[in-house]
Amino acid sequence: MNKLMSLSTKMIVVILLLPLAVLAGNAFWHGVNIADSGMSPEDMEAIHEIIKNAMTDLAPTPTGFPTGDNVNDDHRGLRIYKSDETWDGYTLLNCFTSTGTDPNGNNVLIDMEGNIVNEWMIPGQAYLSAAKPLPGGCIVGSWVDPNVEGGGKLTQLNWDGEIVKQWETNSHHDHEREGSSCGYCAPGADPMVDGGKVLVLESTRPDPAETSHVSVKFIKDDRIRELDWDGNELFQWQCWEHFDELGLNEWAEAGLDQGLNYEGPGFMADLLPEDWSHGNDAAWCGPNQWYDGGDLRFHPDNIIADFRSLNIIIIIARHDHPDGDWKEGDIVWRLGPDYSTAGGDYMVGQIIGQHQAHMIPKGLPGEGNMLIFDNGGAAGYGALVTGLKDADGNPLGTWPNTFRMFSRVIEMNPVTKQVVWEFKQPRLSEDLDGDGKILGNEKLFFSNLMSGMQRLPNGNTLICEADVGRTFEVTPAGKVVWEYAPTWVRAEGMFGGALYRTYRIPYTWIAQILKNGVPLTDLSGDANSERFYKIDVPDGTTQLVFRISGNADLYIKHEALPTTKDHDYSLTLQGFKETITIPPKAGTWYAMLKGEKDYSGVTLEAETWPK
Repeated sequence: MNKLMSLSTKMIVVILLLPLAVLAGNAFWHGVNIADSGMSPEDMEAIHEIIKNAMTDLAPTPTGFPTGDNVNDDHRGLRIYKSDETWDGYTLLNCFTSTGTDPNGNNVLIDMEGNIVNEWMIPGQAYLSAAKPLPGGCIVGSWVDPNVEGGGKLTQLNWDGEIVKQWETNSHHDHEREGSSCGYCAPGADPMVDGGKVLVLESTRPDPAETSHVSVKFIKDDRIRELDWDGNELFQWQCWEHFDELGLNEWAEAGLDQGLNYEGPGFMADLLPEDWSHGNDAAWCGPNQWYDGGDLRFHPDNIIADFRSLNIIIIIARHDHPDGDWKEGDIVWRLGPDYSTAGGDYMVGQIIGQHQAHMIPKGLPGEGNMLIFDNGGAAGYGALVTGLKDADGNPLGTWPNTFRMFSRVIEMNPVTKQVVWEFKQPRLSEDLDGDGKILGNEKLFFSNLMSGMQRLPNGNTLICEADVGRTFEVTPAGKVVWEYAPTWVRAEGMFGGALYRTYRIPYTWIAQILKNGVPLTDLSGDANSERFYKIDVPDGTTQLVFRISGNADLYIKHEALPTTKDHDYSLTLQGFKETITIPPKAGTWYAMLKGEKDYSGVTLEAETWPK
């Protein structure tokens, strides 16, 4: 609050410095450019320095900018669950703090009640490892080597945390697997588990001699690559090589030369590269109605990427245009960096430091629209006030040049660039109902540095407010119907309680392991919900027995998930204790619980002999 008051005081000083002619009317100047006011270069420089210093007070370093209100430690865990309004499943949490329980995982799968179902350890900060779920209980993320800067080897783990596949990459923040355009579940669009192409976002350090047109300082850059299953490169795109396609004006270019955007303490500024692009998202467009209608900019193979430092989202051509309008690798669609009324992107409102821009997959509500997590905070290169120049006529540019103290999730039509849905809660946190807790929309919604979102099949949206470690599900009307914050936090560490992203997956993607002879008790589920379990049967097993009691049906199948129509065995006399002995085949046996009505208090057990 004191810093905000300081900023207000400094802005008053700015006004006092302006000549009376400039203050005529009800604005500083008339028109788009402040130079139209006739202001002297000395006054322009004074305005620039005062605003820049005020923003620096708020953000001493890029990682020191204030973020949203942290969740009270006493109110962590499951915070809201309105089961009749949610889309239920398991939720994968990309955590910065491991659980502290065996196997001390930092990627944690929870159920709707917040119970841990499984956990995996992938070395590296969550924004680098950026794990995503795959069907069958696998996850894939970047395995970070602390001796290698910028990212890690894309790595697939099975349910038990064993490495089953690894690619030679330096990936960070995002990646995709063929079958899914944006890394989360959609009807008929599951990511491939064994085979398929991968899309990776990587960190590089280009030769400063080649990037002097980007910045006089050496830079850290982003590269996007598409690889086949065996790791062969199919496509490569380097951000700095497309500098002239990004729409940066002379003020932005002047800001890039200031060397203000780096990851680390101020005393190391000269030793750290300019983090000029800071990509955090790479996704395929995927099948969509725009392409089906003839708009080739949205070819399903084209790649959506966004760059936090620049306030820019782009689509990259994966193929040459049939009539020669563009070549593979060209930018064919762009949002930003100019969101003023002088440009064509003003209807979206100012985007700042955005994350995880992607097209909603076919089969989900809003399909074809683009979801964007508009973080707010501070980002962007350019003028603090349009038109400011020094006495020599040089543009006064800086980083950051845009600022906002709350976040938005927006759904946008990518053709018209109009917002069709938005979630925000910009008010300061307040216990409105007096219950001693700040829950749901009582809380300021603000995550400065990270975050993401997922459209769910029922039209709700799962949102990760990353910096403060809160994930929640909202209805189209903005009602919070599920909310969770991890209980295993390390408040003293940077991002100790934070989450990078979260993903909701259907129960059918995960089969919970049945331990031999150990019953699972007090199982519950909604009417017609499906829960899956599995037990591995070794060679030499002479007997396999399943036991169930309670008001749910059990379906069993060897080496595949059972359904009510496709199964090898079933137990359907609800309300009784039932047992079935199966002539065992070696391999994995799957079981599905399903209730015609809501069920609870069910016990399930599988046992093999010899043990």
